[in-house]
Amino acid sequence: MRVVTALGGQKETPEGLIGKGDFLMTISSLLSRNYRVARRIVTEGIPKIKEEVKKRKITSEGLESIDAIHQMCQERQIKAPIVEQIYLVSKGKPPQKAVEDLIKLVQEKKGRK
Repeated sequence: MRVVTALGGQKETPEGLIGKGDFLMTISSLLSRNYRVARRIVTEGIPKIKEEVKKRKITSEGLESIDAIHQMCQERQIKAPIVEQIYLVSKGKPPQKAVEDLIKLVQEKKGRK
């Protein structure tokens, strides 16, 4: 949400039916390339998947665009913890550790309220 609005988009775009539908399909459908790649990253590790994407020319929009999205957030000082963790996983951070760090962040925020 922060990324969308910081770049001039309307918050209703990702919150609307199309935005949520696209998001849900991306994260849960076996038909989604990003979902399949993400599952393989968890089970096989990022170096192997990056090499396969390169060799077989598999399309994974998320894996192929995370560097640019992360850089954009850095340059605009947008706090985007999920983008940060996905970026770190793409650089070798264990996915399980990234999830733990996100959960910890949510718990810390709840404790501050």
